Amino acid sequence: MELNRDGLRKMLRTYELRDDSKSYGYFYAYMALFVFSVLAAIWFYNINLWASAIFWFPIWVVFCKCFVFMHDCGHFSLFKSNKMNRAAGFIAGFLILSLIH
Repeated sequence: MELNRDGLRKMLRTYELRDDSKSYGYFYAYMALFVFSVLAAIWFYNINLWASAIFWFPIWVVFCKCFVFMHDCGHFSLFKSNKMNRAAGFIAGFLILSLIH
């Protein structure tokens, strides 16, 4: 399938616009996954170290995603509101032990 320049621009245009509903959904879903994975890993760690290893991968994925959230919020491009970008960037930066500004 060949994609011409206009078709590529049209396809990429959907990713250029900020959509708060998608941003909130992604942010809250990844934060919930992070909290659940950390709590589950701690609970399973009390049983056996290797039982908690099941949750190391989701924690690592969310850790990387938090960097992406922090980076996008630092450019004020994730949410329409600058206040929400600052708050979400601060939360994501706190989780990865990094500063947003």
